[in-house]
Amino acid sequence: MLKKAICELFGTFFIIFLSLSAIELNVLNSTIGTLGIALVFGFSTLIMFAIFLRISKSHFNPAISFTMFIMGEINIKELAVYIVSQFIGGMLAGLLLTMLFGKSMSYTLVTINQYLISQSDIPSYFFIIIVEFIGSFIVMFTYKYSINNKKVGALYIGGIIFILVLIFYNITGSGLNIIRIIVPSIYNLKFDNVIFYIIGILFGTLTGGLCYHQIMEKKSKKGD
Repeated sequence: MLKKAICELFGTFFIIFLSLSAIELNVLNSTIGTLGIALVFGFSTLIMFAIFLRISKSHFNPAISFTMFIMGEINIKELAVYIVSQFIGGMLAGLLLTMLFGKSMSYTLVTINQYLISQSDIPSYFFIIIVEFIGSFIVMFTYKYSINNKKVGALYIGGIIFILVLIFYNITGSGLNIIRIIVPSIYNLKFDNVIFYIIGILFGTLTGGLCYHQIMEKKSKKGD
């Protein structure tokens, strides 16, 4: 259990630190762009997933851990250890980022595209929930497939994170991970719309996991 906790802590730390650093550098120097940010999100996830897959299954996201618990793949003790480890890893990444970038840490907050909201017929909170639900559904569905295909699974999960961040970064800031949402909010003491991001991520992840189980795993057991 200790090894799993360490893996989740380190994996979450590096993903959050590298990804948020890319956002910081893009705002401060305008040298990375959305493509660069998406590449950092994708490759950091790919690398951490590949390194720690055999030990902890590379969750790095409380929503994934919760879904795995609901599906009976980890127990309540493991769920608690995973979430605490992920939170500590994220907070340590946020602390280091605050030390390095100071007040500009505010740039890492998720923000919603106001122009799109002005053109939409639905309220901003529902817009956030829908976008995060879709993205998180895809992440969890791909994650389940990835852990069952260990040789190339990292490519799948890293690739889908890259695509989703590339598409959604300029729409909702690409939440997708509860730790990515909470850490900047805590260090900036700003919690606008955080609850809507979390709702979208949790329900999207849970639905993605359950759909994968119904479509892919039951089909495999029946030999169809």
